[in-house]
Amino acid sequence: MKSRKQPIYVTRAIGSILPKVTKTAFRRQGFADVDIVADWPSIIGKKWGVLTFPEKLRFGKNKQPGTLYLRADSSGTAMLIKHVELELIERVNTYFGYKAVKNLKISQGMLVQQSPIKQAKALPKQELDSNTKQAISDIKNESLREALNKLGASVQMLVFMLPGFI
Repeated sequence: MKSRKQPIYVTRAIGSILPKVTKTAFRRQGFADVDIVADWPSIIGKKWGVLTFPEKLRFGKNKQPGTLYLRADSSGTAMLIKHVELELIERVNTYFGYKAVKNLKISQGMLVQQSPIKQAKALPKQELDSNTKQAISDIKNESLREALNKLGASVQMLVFMLPGFI
């Protein structure tokens, strides 16, 4: 009697098989691999990487330079991107090593947070400076005072996250 060999199952890290699984989906969007999406902040720069996300890349006929579709987090960001469009295209083309992108098309929408838990831990709590605290403390309406406190903390957090941007 011949003995049957049992198949050997080996557990693998999901990171090792993920590129194979996602390859088809990324190719449909015009990306050769996952790297452009994964490395987006380092390709485009930290400042713009937080505010934008590449959706797809459509090449022209006969592999001519194409259009990169970006999603921006707000209309204000989209407007600012238009001002630095040529610089961003140059950065993307430098990443590819050839002129892959000729145009940018920008849409506005929500961005997927890459790691909200890490981001929450990494950002220090911003305290309002003494002048702002003094100005807010003079307001008698408590709900208005609380709203201004939150607004001031948000503005200071934005300044912390995007130095030189504001």
